[in-house]
Amino acid sequence: MMRNSQFSNLAMISGIAFIAISPLYFYGALSVQITEGLGYRPSLHGLGATSFYLVAAIFAISLGRTTDRLDPVVTLKIAIIMTIVSSLGITFSNSLIMICISLAIGGFGNAIATPGIAQLVQERIELRKQGLAYGFKQSATGLSTLIGGAAIPFVAFDNQWRHVFALGALFSLGILFRLNGMSSNKIMEIKFGGYKDASAPPAKVKVHYTLEVKLISMSFAIGAAVGAGLITYLPLSNAEAGLNPAQSSFTLILASSSSLITRFVVLLYMDRTKIDSIRICIGMMFIGSLGLFGLSTMGTGIITFSSIISYAFGWGWIGLITYKILRVSDGNLGSNVGLVQAAAAIGSISGPILLGAAYEISGFQLMWQLSACGLILSLLFLVVSQFKSK
Repeated sequence: MMRNSQFSNLAMISGIAFIAISPLYFYGALSVQITEGLGYRPSLHGLGATSFYLVAAIFAISLGRTTDRLDPVVTLKIAIIMTIVSSLGITFSNSLIMICISLAIGGFGNAIATPGIAQLVQERIELRKQGLAYGFKQSATGLSTLIGGAAIPFVAFDNQWRHVFALGALFSLGILFRLNGMSSNKIMEIKFGGYKDASAPPAKVKVHYTLEVKLISMSFAIGAAVGAGLITYLPLSNAEAGLNPAQSSFTLILASSSSLITRFVVLLYMDRTKIDSIRICIGMMFIGSLGLFGLSTMGTGIITFSSIISYAFGWGWIGLITYKILRVSDGNLGSNVGLVQAAAAIGSISGPILLGAAYEISGFQLMWQLSACGLILSLLFLVVSQFKSK
């Protein structure tokens, strides 16, 4: 019975993580179709991602503190409802402004979903399986890009890209009904083998951010800027490099699949090793930077391999950061996750704008070179955080 309960929790975590990020990742995967359908310049496509992350940045810290006091079921229901509204808004959008507004709503949903999921993992999943839980969560976010990439050949004409977002809203509704059938008390039941009284009044949480958490947050901000640029502009870059829709779809499927597998495997490995997750993260960032330098060549012979390396390692490390925060947090997990999410959102706001400006100045070559340098700077912050934590 306990095993079935754990499996149900893992499935719920995957579903919520998938839908919370799906509007943004679908938007990035279908960038060519959306820009052509609505008729705006590719460099403006980053404004949608900026809208998503701007709202996430504004609300991340306050919502993170809220999840320290509220039942995760309540916060996750709000997140799902916001995601449904976001997906339906994009489905019926006829301008970039409407898409930006819809993605902003999705950003609010994501801002409350991330700390809510972290609370769910900490309070519902056994300690020895928490790496597996985050593996499911991170694999679910990679699945969004995979589905968007797989849909490209089927939505390469007219406005059929809208169907992808409509189906995303329908799936979100199903998850909402499933979550609605779960008891709030049951969600709060298990915590590291002990129990937490769900009926107890919410405790007042004293917020204190350590230097290690601050350095990790700064690293996440820079890395997220690179990651947001990657998911926003890779399909456009591949199209400019000469890939047709079928080739672009195949490349994106391979890249997102590799990211999905990498995210799952490294976090599953964390349950079986004593190696600090930040050390693994540093290594992945370095390899990812090499992939980004490969993308800057714009060579059709290397672009598929570079896309895989960039997605798998240049953006596959994200779950390791949250896993580390889970380990260093004591009673203020939601607050710490909120700070990290705010930093990530700030980076993700600036990333598409700055990288879009780099594209306008000198094309995708300069943009991917700056992305690679940014990832190296991000890993240097993590290196410093390791010294400061000792």
